[in-house]
Parts: sequence; C-alpha cells; structure tokens
Amino acid sequence: MNIDFQTKHVAESFALMIMGMVGIFVVMAIILGVIVLLNKITSNDKDDPSQKKK
Repeated sequence: MNIDFQTKHVAESFALMIMGMVGIFVVMAIILGVIVLLNKITSNDKDDPSQKKK
C-alpha cells in the first residue's frame, strides 16, 4: 500500500474542518438560546419557595 501526502488536499480538508467547527458552535449557541428562553418563559418567581428571602 502506497500512501502519498498531497498538499493540494490540505486546503480542502482545513475548509471542511472549519465548517464543521463552526457548525458545532452554531448548534451549541442555538441550544443555549433555547435553554435561556425556556428558563425565562417557565420561571415563576412568585410561587417558587426557594426564591423567598428568610
């Protein structure tokens, strides 16, 4: 088996790697946004006994 390292494919692989990393961060940001939004929608400050001051 002969394995050749061809430098013309390095730029293509870096582009794919960058797109994958950006995709991961975009999905993480969307998940974080959904969590923050759900926390704001479902929070009940009046009825939550753990939020009352002693």
